[in-house]
Amino acid sequence: MSVAAPLEHSRPESTEAKTQSGSEPVWFDPERFRQPEFDAEQYVADLRRFVPLEGLSKQLDNHLGQLKQKLVEVINENYNAFVSLGSQLTGVEGAILRIGKPVQELKGKLDDICEKIQGERSALHSALEKRKQIAAAREKLELMQHAVQLEGKVEKLILEVKGAVSMDLDSKSSLLERVAGEVGKLDLLISQGKELPFIQGVEQRTKPAHEELRKHLASCLAASLAENCLPATFHLLHAFSLAGDLRAGEQVIRSVIVKPLVQEAIGAANGKPDLGTISEKLLAGLEQRCKALFDRVHSADSALQGFNFLGNAVAAELHLQLAENLPAVFSPGVPSIFHTSYKAVIRFLEGLEGYCKTSSAIESLRNCEPVGALLRRWNLQVYYTLRFQEIAGSVERCFREDQFSVASEDELQCEPMVIWWQGVRQCLADDVCLAPLLDSFVKLLLQLVSRLTIWVNAGIQEDPAPSSFPSTSEDRLLLHLDLTTLHERIHNHTAARLQQLLGPLVEEEVCTEIVDSVRLGASEFLACQEKILAKVVDAVSQACGEVLKKCVGTTVGTMFRAQNQAAPTQPSEYVKRILEPLLQLVENPKVEKSPQEVRSNLVSQVADRTCARYEESLHELLTILKKSRLSLKRIKSRASESASQGDDSDRRDLDGVFQQHFLDVKELGRILEGVGVEVGGLESFRKLWGLVAPQDQKEVDVCLSLEELRC
Repeated sequence: MSVAAPLEHSRPESTEAKTQSGSEPVWFDPERFRQPEFDAEQYVADLRRFVPLEGLSKQLDNHLGQLKQKLVEVINENYNAFVSLGSQLTGVEGAILRIGKPVQELKGKLDDICEKIQGERSALHSALEKRKQIAAAREKLELMQHAVQLEGKVEKLILEVKGAVSMDLDSKSSLLERVAGEVGKLDLLISQGKELPFIQGVEQRTKPAHEELRKHLASCLAASLAENCLPATFHLLHAFSLAGDLRAGEQVIRSVIVKPLVQEAIGAANGKPDLGTISEKLLAGLEQRCKALFDRVHSADSALQGFNFLGNAVAAELHLQLAENLPAVFSPGVPSIFHTSYKAVIRFLEGLEGYCKTSSAIESLRNCEPVGALLRRWNLQVYYTLRFQEIAGSVERCFREDQFSVASEDELQCEPMVIWWQGVRQCLADDVCLAPLLDSFVKLLLQLVSRLTIWVNAGIQEDPAPSSFPSTSEDRLLLHLDLTTLHERIHNHTAARLQQLLGPLVEEEVCTEIVDSVRLGASEFLACQEKILAKVVDAVSQACGEVLKKCVGTTVGTMFRAQNQAAPTQPSEYVKRILEPLLQLVENPKVEKSPQEVRSNLVSQVADRTCARYEESLHELLTILKKSRLSLKRIKSRASESASQGDDSDRRDLDGVFQQHFLDVKELGRILEGVGVEVGGLESFRKLWGLVAPQDQKEVDVCLSLEELRC
């Protein structure tokens, strides 16, 4: 055998590995690679948080080089033993053959045993399958035998029932209950073996017996109801239940008891669509005639709970009779009758639910088809559409087409606001709103609140304003007052009504959110009030400014155009006319209804703007006069010795103009004080005062000067 040379590793790599092995970083621990639970991905994820991936890769490469070097060293140390390993392994093939022979024998025995077990298992499965088939056949045979026995028994009992002509009602009802029990058992057997031809034949042969039993049960139940024999009635109802024919028993109750009561109640209405009276009379008749029956059927431990007399008999018959005799109660064409009828039938169904003793019975009544069919006859969407057209249509016509007019109501002053409030009240009124449509009516309420805000904003912004919007300042102040009233009504009356209607239907948080939404919409009325007041202030200030523009300068200039005019001692006549538009508005009976705070705010804003405009006009006028005086002075300076006399005359004329305007400003202040304006706190008036007051009075407090003037 050729001996391979020992493995060699290049010196430089070995030196480099040793060098790096001696300088391994603290974070690198090669012992972690030996741990059984070592996870490479987790190891890299832990180290990359504080070691760059490049550094980690380099350190791992160095460690790999070290491991390879150690492997070479280990092989070189034991190289002779490694090479002689193949020559020392002798006799292995013989040992394998010696061990393999008994193993093969054992394998053959185990295979034989497995084949025997598999055969026994198959035989056992076959036997069990045969046994199962035999058992099924035996069950079918027993089923057929039992069915034949019951068939014969039922036929004998039916013959006995036919012959019981003179039997009393209680005995006959007990016999029929027994027959129904046997028929119920026979029906159970037939349902279990319905795929068997023999059982199918039994079913065909027993159909006449079923019909005969149903006929006798119906006639006997009708007789017991007519005689008001409760024991027999309960036996017969139990017989209907055992026979699995609940609907037939309900039909007998419907035809014998319910139908005459419904016809009597409808007849008492004399053809009028008064469903409230009809339902009350029908409930009274049911209470008198069927209370004991309903109490027994709906008791918690009753065996008759499968019957649904309230739905399948009472509600179904009422629906049929109303559709035939009073179809007008279902028509939404007359919303008032529709609303009254719907609420009456809801009260009637609530009265029927009073007979139910358990929540499951109430749920069964509400979900039964006759009750659903009765309620579906009321087309609620059509009713809401008509109400929507009635409420929203009247408000929209008022806002778009009608002329503005003052209302005759005590609290609301504007006719559009009266109509709008009537629409809001109708949305939640007892004679309009219905519980299934409450969400729609709340939505309509929110739309009405938004529509009022839009209408007010349009009236303020559009020029000209709509005909339905007040055009005069006094009417706009009435609208301002109405918005305050409506805001209070929405926050108090409407919010309380909403909570009353929504409380039983939704959670408290949802109810609070809806009420807050309505209140938030009504809060926009306050912003509209500010815009209306600003519009009124603009109009009145403009009117006062027009008067001021015509009077200031013209009157005073004319007064002192003549030479040697005496110094003024009285204010000009035009001063009283400056604030005449404001005074007329404040003294108007319509405006007197507004709160004092609103009127004071209005007067203060108009006074401030008027004084500011007055100051601007006077400043312009006096500037022109001063410039004219300087021009005349320069011209006269070139004239004769009489220049000084002319200069004195011009100075007296200019001083007279200042004096006249000072008297006019005092008069204006007196008028403003008369309407409640504190002119001392009015910056525009202070500027006006300082413009025309004599030099020795410019620093004197305005209020004191006016007080002296009053004295």
